[in-house]
Amino acid sequence: MSAETLQIILSLVSVSAACTSAYFAYVAIKASKKNAFLKERHKLALAAKDLYIAFNREWQYFRIDNHQDKWKILMSSEYFVSAELYASFQEVIIELRNFDVELKFSEKDEKAHKISKMLENIQCDKRLDE
Repeated sequence: MSAETLQIILSLVSVSAACTSAYFAYVAIKASKKNAFLKERHKLALAAKDLYIAFNREWQYFRIDNHQDKWKILMSSEYFVSAELYASFQEVIIELRNFDVELKFSEKDEKAHKISKMLENIQCDKRLDE
């Protein structure tokens, strides 16, 4: 075996090792990117659930102003949820703000049913790390 052949073989081994290393680095970056906002997503899921429960429990006297922390969490999720889900959060908050207006009982009951469905639709329905 000549020195030139040995050098070519070692170069091929080196190239294949570099490609393997680059592939595993890519997989690791992709996995860490997926889990980068896991803590914030968990807070968001809990806030949506708490808001849903609070609204269904006390809908006659519900005021979104009493739940500013949940409101803030929903509105700060713009960068780690889909645009459609964020738009749903905005719609829910607008409906909850409008719900504070004095309405007749029948109108308030219909609107409460609509808002309850909207809140149910924004609940977390899958694993957060997927």
